[in-house]
Amino acid sequence: MPLTKEERVYMILLTGSGTTHHAALTFNATHRKQIFHDTLSKAVIKFNRTGSVTYESRYGRPKTGTDEGTTIQVLATMARSPKKRTRRLSA
Repeated sequence: MPLTKEERVYMILLTGSGTTHHAALTFNATHRKQIFHDTLSKAVIKFNRTGSVTYESRYGRPKTGTDEGTTIQVLATMARSPKKRTRRLSA
């Protein structure tokens, strides 16, 4: 499970007081999720490069969102002709 935004900010703040190895040990002592110092150093490099601790967007097909209107339209179409396949309905 990925780290929360607050945990990533805390990791960056810990590196200001020493090495990434020491910061990782401190983080691991206070948090249930264990990290390695190389994970911390990569997060610091990314923070210095982008100025942000949020995750970058991933490659691949973007997730689609459905609004209420589209959902209602699909349900109404399915109710009118329940035997049609979904591929046939989308055409």
